[in-house]
Amino acid sequence: DVGANDTALPQVPKPELEITGSGFHATDDAVSGLVPHRFAVRRVAMSGAAETIRINADYQTTPVVSDPVLEWSVLGSGPESFTGALPSGDSKRIVWNAVSGGTIASNLVGFSDGHTVSIISVDGATIQGNEFRDSQSDVVDFYIQSSNITFTGNLVTGAADYGLDAIAGSATVTNNTFEANGDGAGQSAGVRFFSAGHTVQFNEILNNAGPGIIVAGEMVATPRPRGEAVISQNEFSGNAGLAVDVQAASESNSLNGDGVTANDGGTTATSGNLALDFPVITAADYSGGTTTVVGAACDGCTIEIYRANAGAGDAGHGEGVLFLGSGTATGGSFSIAVTGVSPAAEVSATATDTVLAVTSEFAANFVVNGPPTANDDSYSGVSEGGTLNVPATGVLGNDTDDGLPSGTLS
Repeated sequence: DVGANDTALPQVPKPELEITGSGFHATDDAVSGLVPHRFAVRRVAMSGAAETIRINADYQTTPVVSDPVLEWSVLGSGPESFTGALPSGDSKRIVWNAVSGGTIASNLVGFSDGHTVSIISVDGATIQGNEFRDSQSDVVDFYIQSSNITFTGNLVTGAADYGLDAIAGSATVTNNTFEANGDGAGQSAGVRFFSAGHTVQFNEILNNAGPGIIVAGEMVATPRPRGEAVISQNEFSGNAGLAVDVQAASESNSLNGDGVTANDGGTTATSGNLALDFPVITAADYSGGTTTVVGAACDGCTIEIYRANAGAGDAGHGEGVLFLGSGTATGGSFSIAVTGVSPAAEVSATATDTVLAVTSEFAANFVVNGPPTANDDSYSGVSEGGTLNVPATGVLGNDTDDGLPSGTLS
């Protein structure tokens, strides 16, 4: 199962055709002018080629191929089982250039030296229900000039660098699992975002050798615009960096997160997600099965409350292992009642400015306070008309207001 919603990955039927040592290349015929619109590849196993499935040349922009389909196939492995080793030399499994629409669904794709999936100058494609694994680079890349990519219900694992590197904008990334990506040296994270317009929701992001999500700052020399993403109701666990790391501007393409970004009361134009301030929790009180979380945050922002589990790389900010509920900060403050968390557990929170379409890092964790408890102060063995000895300063054993005189009551 993948994602916070535990969606089952499709079972890929056994391929009907095996191709070894050669790939499939679809492009226009320059002589006839024919373009391979709406072609489909289904139930094929392909391995042993440097590039398994390619549409057009790198960074080609015209002519555009419309609505190709890749389904129910095994790429990078034989048909009997989805296993393999990382090859040497440049190799890629899926390279799509100059494509409009199209679907990549219900495939097993892996074992590459380069990017397992490269999406370049593609608009409106849907990538759903695939297992993408094991690359000596990124597993999945959305390059510049791509847009409106829907990436949902996939398993992404085993990248030496990023599980998903979304350099292009306007990606909808929902209900995926990004697990065990990054080698801890340089580019290491579950997901990285440049550009604006991303929605990141209901994903499970765990055990990556760096941050769970990096929202990158501006790069000038390359150039790449700052990342902007709404990050909501995801589950994080076991990542070696922050669950959500909004980075300052940097010319380093290998910046593996830059740690907690301190609140400054404003936004920063060159930083990832504009460096929106994270909430500050001031109370978390449990009573009758409900925890009321109180704090300060940007006025009008949506505040999401999470059960938190502090890990080695989160500096006490997250990780948000389970979404508990949400509310709105009014006048710069919030009070949100949630269930599903007990006294002595930790909670954290994020803020999302729905107008700017950006989300903060996680707040500093706060320990949930339990309700007050009363111990038994009763005394026994004194008959009517007898003397009750009051201890010490004349107050009952668990009363700390010390407001009564010492002595005896009769």
